Amino acid sequence: MRSLILAKGLHPSWASGEASFAYNISKLLLNNNDEIYIVSSIDKRRQKTADNYDIERFNNFIKANNIIYKGIDNEQSIYDITTILNTNFKFDYIHIIYPNILPSKLKGLSNKYIKYIYTPSLTFVGELLSSIAYKKELSMNKDIYFAFTTEYLANRYKMSNNYNTLIIPPPIDLDIFKKRYNIDREEIINYLNRAKYKIGIENLVDKSNILLYMGLLLEERFPYKHILKAFKDLLKLDEKLFLLIIGREWDVGEENNAIEIMNYANQLGISNNIAIALKELNEYIKINILSMSDIVLLPILNKRLNIPIVDPPIIMLEAMALENIIVASKFASIPSCIYDGHNGFLLNEIDRYEIYTKVKIALEKRDLISKEASKLVRDKFSLQAVKNTLKKISE
Repeated sequence: MRSLILAKGLHPSWASGEASFAYNISKLLLNNNDEIYIVSSIDKRRQKTADNYDIERFNNFIKANNIIYKGIDNEQSIYDITTILNTNFKFDYIHIIYPNILPSKLKGLSNKYIKYIYTPSLTFVGELLSSIAYKKELSMNKDIYFAFTTEYLANRYKMSNNYNTLIIPPPIDLDIFKKRYNIDREEIINYLNRAKYKIGIENLVDKSNILLYMGLLLEERFPYKHILKAFKDLLKLDEKLFLLIIGREWDVGEENNAIEIMNYANQLGISNNIAIALKELNEYIKINILSMSDIVLLPILNKRLNIPIVDPPIIMLEAMALENIIVASKFASIPSCIYDGHNGFLLNEIDRYEIYTKVKIALEKRDLISKEASKLVRDKFSLQAVKNTLKKISE
């Protein structure tokens, strides 16, 4: 079967959940023995921060699987597929993993399309207009499928009961995301010390239990005052507890946010137990950092702006696969993945006491809960588990 993937930013670095999602969908299609063509726009800002390790692995992936890959700078030209690929043949399926591109804009390239919806619109009006557009597409072509990453999203767009609606969760490659032991901390410290902004990295050496946050250092993603106050209380229970914060290297304003966070840590007198680095991690280092960490924080405030690109957040699923305990807010579809006290913990409120309480219990019960976390990913989000959904429509 010949499949075309239209993607946004399908290239290293993998700091974007959007890119990771498209990358793993391409792996699924290869597992179906599809002949793969990829046309992707290039995110120059993110591409500049890509590590040689990831670039080499990605290039080897493309070459080893005989994938035709075309990266383009001008997003508007993504519609001119025949020119980009220098071919006039039709595809059996076109997988659109790209916001704002609908199948009707790609007439004549295929009879069958799968349009992936992996993030909610930012406004109610946006959701309403999108829902109308999706249903209009279905009325024009009965062989169009809309693939939502969660039931939560399908319900938001009033598409959950439609015959042409698929639920294709973000797949995680468990051959790569396997927990590692005996992590070389010096290697991680040396890597993080290459960040354009870093502070406190050297303190990682002798710390035992590590709390980790990875993502944008924005208030609605990382409400640092609540977290740092809770962390100060936790240090009374374990003075070797450590908070590692990894922000985005390429995002405007991240350095100011990092300085503000560390200044507040200094005010509280806890800066010796905190490190911040602004660095896009290659996959090898990311897996090692997640493997040596105990708890991953996802304290997303329930605001519409700066929401995670993919629902549920891919970093959450990767962390769970590596036996981390997630302490997360009740945001989007997260409550359908995290069963409070069973395979992770849900925050009822984003405040000092709630964060303190949930992290404290997580540290006490981590062994059992971490195994349940990895089991959920294996059962519902592995390449094999998600592959079965795609297989059904091609039979």
